[in-house]
Amino acid sequence: MSQQPIETIKDGKLSAAIWQNSGDKGLFYSVTFARVYTGEDNQPHSATSFSGSDLLKVAHLSQKAYDRCQALRDTLK
Repeated sequence: MSQQPIETIKDGKLSAAIWQNSGDKGLFYSVTFARVYTGEDNQPHSATSFSGSDLLKVAHLSQKAYDRCQALRDTLK
């Protein structure tokens, strides 16, 4: 459906993007996680690997994304 996330939750350089999708059983939501960094070209890039010190932030973002997806599912009912 959407080529852009419907919502992005951020914590510093980490983000959780919420995507709305359509399947045989209707709409559903998925989440991707990313870390933004500045490359050698001085341009922003994103990565999907995280350092040990990022993992607690990823866990908190995951909980927030789960809660938001649940709220979005509830609006479909």
